[in-house]
Amino acid sequence: MVTTRVTGTIVWQSWIGGDSNRSIEANRYYQFHVRIDDNQVIFSVDGEFLIEAHFDSRVNGNVVGFAAQNAFTWFDDFRIQLQVSEGAPNSLPFQEDFSSQSAENFLLFNESAWEVTGPVQNPYLQYNHNNEKYDFGMAIVDLDDWYQNSYEISTTITTLDAVSDDQGAFILFDILGPDHFLYAGMLTGENQWVIGNHYEDWSQQQLVVDSGVKGITITPNQTYSVRLLIEQPADDITMWVDDVLIGTAHYSIGNHPTSFINSHPAGVGARNTSVRFDDLQVSLENDPNALSLPYLEDFNESRGEDFSLDAREWSIAGTPSNRHITSRGTTPYGISLASLKVNNPYGDPLEISADISVNEDPSLWKNGFIIFDYKSEQDFKYAGFFAGQNQWVIGHYQQNWSNRLVEIDWDNVGRNIISDQYYQVKVRLNGGNVELLADNEMIATADFHTSVTSNGVGFASDNSRTSFDNFSITNITGNIPSDNLFASWNLESDAILN
Repeated sequence: MVTTRVTGTIVWQSWIGGDSNRSIEANRYYQFHVRIDDNQVIFSVDGEFLIEAHFDSRVNGNVVGFAAQNAFTWFDDFRIQLQVSEGAPNSLPFQEDFSSQSAENFLLFNESAWEVTGPVQNPYLQYNHNNEKYDFGMAIVDLDDWYQNSYEISTTITTLDAVSDDQGAFILFDILGPDHFLYAGMLTGENQWVIGNHYEDWSQQQLVVDSGVKGITITPNQTYSVRLLIEQPADDITMWVDDVLIGTAHYSIGNHPTSFINSHPAGVGARNTSVRFDDLQVSLENDPNALSLPYLEDFNESRGEDFSLDAREWSIAGTPSNRHITSRGTTPYGISLASLKVNNPYGDPLEISADISVNEDPSLWKNGFIIFDYKSEQDFKYAGFFAGQNQWVIGHYQQNWSNRLVEIDWDNVGRNIISDQYYQVKVRLNGGNVELLADNEMIATADFHTSVTSNGVGFASDNSRTSFDNFSITNITGNIPSDNLFASWNLESDAILN
């Protein structure tokens, strides 16, 4: 079972109006993107998320294609892959510092007034106010996996014009259109920090704080770091400026007809003033139970309390001074999983390491994996080995192990994955890129084309008696030093220490 993405380009010969006052235009190409994940289907157009649906059973196992009814319709660039980036929304975590000298990830409203400018080493996104009339500009980014989750969004804001009435710079979210969105930021003319609901005008404000109350006066040409926490299901919006808490507003529906304050795109906006925005970041909310990095567990003084696992599937084995955790290798409980959450909200590169050894037992399989991007027992990424097949693999587990991005068979090079011997297995994650190393030898690389660094991590085996030790997680900040200390260990005593 795999996740399939389908994208195509289409010309419609009719149009339909919608609640957002937008129209499907005739004789215009639209890029359709459909992500199918088991029974879940997510539909996006031109990189913008539109709708999500769940079917009663999985829908990713049969024939796909395209169709039209009573219409003259053109289809082009039809593509089916495990991952298709064209036409897809951005994925979390999202970071943009405009170092590419472009705003290609953004939909710009009042586009001619926006530009990426500034020093080559530190560019930024700037809105240039038209002094002759009232104007408002929006830069919108759409993401495919923040919906109905609490999330954080932050940016730096610098206003450039002299302060006057009706000027403002904001983080925007739950955007339904240019006249319909929620906002949080500064009213420069009033010298106020605000959180509000724009529905055709700026009058609906849930929170207004005079800047002097918090000691942060709003001044032109000064850069402020603004951060929001948007919580679901509480529907609370909390704002910080330069790490000073401004306040919290509770969302009320009023004239804003959505059931979630995080079910539509977000971005930044400027009103009647020239503004610079930089270092825009969006991430899911930090989990208070997530562990800080670096993290190390050698099981000498612990029974794996940090991990989410089924104790029936695992035991602590080894000598008192050198213990490890071992999957029992029995099948009644299915796959043996141990996962934990780490505090990595912006998806920084990670290295996950573990010493892994399989027991030689003819009645069992022989495998062991580091897992990452863990979402559930039925959905996670993996890197490790099937010793029985003498294969190293990187893949995506969705109820089985068949979805493999890369498979390295050591039979082809006359080498063997040896039972009862520890291998120091490392997995390095950088965005969607994955490197698999064994005893500091590069084994395989793969690209998932979407970030895999922000969800749970851990280790797993399936119908195998597999030992794990010295499990560690670190942020990658440069070249990672090599260490062969664990490469040739023999499996320690298998006595169960209950």
